[in-house]
Amino acid sequence: MNTNSFALAAAFAIVLLGLGILLGAEAVGATDAFVIGGGFVTLAGVGIITAVIMRLPHPDPEHGGDGDHDHV
Repeated sequence: MNTNSFALAAAFAIVLLGLGILLGAEAVGATDAFVIGGGFVTLAGVGIITAVIMRLPHPDPEHGGDGDHDHV
């Protein structure tokens, strides 16, 4: 779980960095390239968060999980 926690913390930092770039560039009236670049950094962080969450093990209903999730 430590690797998942580290990956989530790093991805959250990437999202915050991207938002800082995006909003800072917008506030100072920078070129669109900086705003778009900040948006891409933010989306990359969200993608990493999604990938980490998708790799988490599914809770076992016999050991305290709810078991109400359907899988395709």
